[in-house]
Amino acid sequence: MARAKQNEKAATVRTTSTSRGVRTRSKPALVALTVSALALAWAGVELAGAGPTMYAYGFFFTEFFAGVVALVSLSLTVMMGLLATDRLVLLIRHRVLLQSAHRATGILGVAGLVLHVITKISIGRAGPTDAVVPFIGGRGLYVGLGTVASFLMVSVLWTGLVRVRFAGVGPKWFWRALHSMAYASWPFALIHGLNAGRPAKSWVVLSYLVCVLLVVLALLVRLSVHLGRRSREQHQAAALNKAMAGRPAEESRGLLAGLGRKRSGDEEKSGATREWDGGWAETAATSWSAPAGTVRRHDPGRFAVPVVPEPGTLREPVRAAAARRRRQEEPAPVGAR
Repeated sequence: MARAKQNEKAATVRTTSTSRGVRTRSKPALVALTVSALALAWAGVELAGAGPTMYAYGFFFTEFFAGVVALVSLSLTVMMGLLATDRLVLLIRHRVLLQSAHRATGILGVAGLVLHVITKISIGRAGPTDAVVPFIGGRGLYVGLGTVASFLMVSVLWTGLVRVRFAGVGPKWFWRALHSMAYASWPFALIHGLNAGRPAKSWVVLSYLVCVLLVVLALLVRLSVHLGRRSREQHQAAALNKAMAGRPAEESRGLLAGLGRKRSGDEEKSGATREWDGGWAETAATSWSAPAGTVRRHDPGRFAVPVVPEPGTLREPVRAAAARRRRQEEPAPVGAR
């Protein structure tokens, strides 16, 4: 129970200050402050009399260029997000910069998408249901593809904003699969932008086709690098498993041979010690007589150096080896000599 409590992950403590002691502002407070500043600026422009003119220019821009901004931003987002995963040419700082630009263009694209949808609904070129449910408003196939692309764009932006929530939760491929929906939303957005609106010029169509070809080529390169890295890892793992599979048998044979040589050397050394002790005892017995009333000790092994016990081998248990060594080290009876 105590170990389970120790293994529990500590709860994340959110603070409102940095490591330097500076108090940080919350994101909702910053959003509210920005909206208030924009509303105040708009009210000042309206009171100054230039409001209708600015509104007319702003509406014209959003009607004709908000969709273009959304489409170009989405194209840049896909390409920079793909380049940010490169590890062959780019350094770490380059990838970090590309990831920041990737997020910025994604937010800009969704903002342009919102303005594009609002202006098209306000002028009657699309209904409120077309922005929510595709292919039911009678506006055609290309408008429905734009609705699908808008849903996918918002979903991809959401997965990018809540990426921290996926850290350590579930498999790693789950977030990548959700975020990879951008590769599906981009072709839908291209088809919608080139066919649902006003006719595009030839250089615009050609530029989009070049972007698509470059992205497909980059995806193929990324896939080949990933497959090559995976095959190398599998080859290294197989070689390591093969080496580890043949290693224990060789180690066990070498260990058994070493233990056998050590045991034979110890036995020879202990036998020589016993012979030397026995000879010394016999010489001492002939040249020296014990006092009367004393009992002679026939213990030739009392002067032997104790043998350090060695560990058991791999083929016999440790207790059996220790018992066998004790039997070998016991002194022989007097009558047997």
